[in-house]
Amino acid sequence: MSEGRAFAAAFARAVGLEPLTDDEAEEILALAGDAARASERLAAPLVAWLAGRAGVAPAEARQVAQGLP
Repeated sequence: MSEGRAFAAAFARAVGLEPLTDDEAEEILALAGDAARASERLAAPLVAWLAGRAGVAPAEARQVAQGLP
């Protein structure tokens, strides 16, 4: 497990959540990449947070992001 994934898993447990599965982590990273390429790097964490806050699954959030101008 990479250092970043280990940190994310520890963070999840600290806030009372189960750590991300490998598939979830890959989808979230892909979503962040899509957002960063479509706009700027700043968009990546903001879009990931908004998707989570809205309760939108990462794969669905990617479809939304890819459909934006």
